[in-house]
Amino acid sequence: MVDTIRPRRAFAPDAVAASGLSAAKAVWWTLNGLAARSVVRPSSSDGHRPERISASAPSRQALTRAWLEAFVKDADDIRSGIYPATERMVPPARAIVRAIDFLVDALAVDRRRRARDGVEVRDTVNSDAFPAYYRQNFHYQSGGWFTRESARRYEAQVEALFSGTAGAMRRRALSLLARALRSRDQRGLVIVDAACGAGAFLDDLQATFPRASVVGIDLSEAYLAQTRT
Repeated sequence: MVDTIRPRRAFAPDAVAASGLSAAKAVWWTLNGLAARSVVRPSSSDGHRPERISASAPSRQALTRAWLEAFVKDADDIRSGIYPATERMVPPARAIVRAIDFLVDALAVDRRRRARDGVEVRDTVNSDAFPAYYRQNFHYQSGGWFTRESARRYEAQVEALFSGTAGAMRRRALSLLARALRSRDQRGLVIVDAACGAGAFLDDLQATFPRASVVGIDLSEAYLAQTRT
């Protein structure tokens, strides 16, 4: 865990740097999300009526406030020494490759959505080792939870979906955990991330609790392999 004995101002540069990186991520993934929505815009030719939702939708202003609040809370926790800045700048070339892959796959996801084919993955994975609910294309994703490509693409999809706030939102849980374990000796401490997915939160945990044993478990071998990259 971060050394909280240091005065609050000692972490201010880290918080400023993290805020700058978060702003860049927010712009980048918002643009990616807008690009994806522009190429998969629903049309009247879908032939399916949208589901009726009884609850009222939050206003755009409320969504914007919640979006900004995630970044503000994240920076404040870094400034307070609750946890370290864990976001890292992705090399531009790699970011562009990820964006292209995400947008190309968005077309495949859209085709699957229009066909309402949410169980395509069962054609290749039909093992009783996995629950039936798990053997499907959640949100019509390519490969379900079973391919290296799906695992590699997952973080980009989530960031685009939440306009760059995926990491900041995950760290709301890290904030609670770090505060709860503030006075604990990390040595001998075992922290388990159940259903760890592609492992982004594992990185946050390892950076915050460097002396603890951090373990990730998941049903997907492909996603577990991604955590090691």
